[in-house]
Amino acid sequence: MTGVCEYLKRIGLSEQNLPLTLQTLQKIQYNHVCTVPYENIDLVEKRPIVYTYESLFDKIVRQRRGGFCFELNMLLSLMLREMGFEVCDYFARFLRGEESLPKRRHRVVGVKLDGCEYLCDVGIGQKAPRMPLKLVLGEVQEISGEYYKIECDDFLGYVVYDLYKGEWRRFYSFTPDKAIDKDFEPTSYYCECHPNSNLNKKYILSLKTPSGRITVDGKDYKEFSGDEIVHIEENITNERFISLLKNKFGINIQPLR
Repeated sequence: MTGVCEYLKRIGLSEQNLPLTLQTLQKIQYNHVCTVPYENIDLVEKRPIVYTYESLFDKIVRQRRGGFCFELNMLLSLMLREMGFEVCDYFARFLRGEESLPKRRHRVVGVKLDGCEYLCDVGIGQKAPRMPLKLVLGEVQEISGEYYKIECDDFLGYVVYDLYKGEWRRFYSFTPDKAIDKDFEPTSYYCECHPNSNLNKKYILSLKTPSGRITVDGKDYKEFSGDEIVHIEENITNERFISLLKNKFGINIQPLR
């Protein structure tokens, strides 16, 4: 449990030997998304991602970095398993903002608990649930003032929707067949190296806050309250970027670009 203790400390939880309950799961996901940033610095700087327990744990926990979905949700899956939760992983399609059906390029963690299953996801830089979604069809679920529901589609399988400006929009989808760690590596390599990848060209960072999130998108820094931008800085300098990394996202490194 040494790794679990370090991980819990990394996300701001001092408790040890937490019970295997929904409340514990909620605490872990909420604290994770509010302390560990979504970030693609290694992808932009052409540093290969190594998908081993040791590598991810060292990067995210000990070096206090972040990562993108395949890294963040793999670490979450490993930590929950080590704690004793019943965990499975799903290969998902990220649908929000897509005009045509995309390839599967997202990882989602499922946790079975007390006869129910919950979707845990700490690997999305956009608006996303801060706590687990119950895998139940048709029920509107409120999480931190945001609304989500899950429906079923003959081809896509389970489809998660979020409520945006009064309308339901497709968020991501997955089929119920379980995945293993190696299933995600080819798509991760695509995200890292392919010229059509949108994750290897400019810095993208995001961190949830109690009321919204903070983001860096290329040269722009934004602070959100809900869906509304309440602060924006355009064309930030390298010096300002490094300051934001340290003071807003908790990342103390010197980027190459």
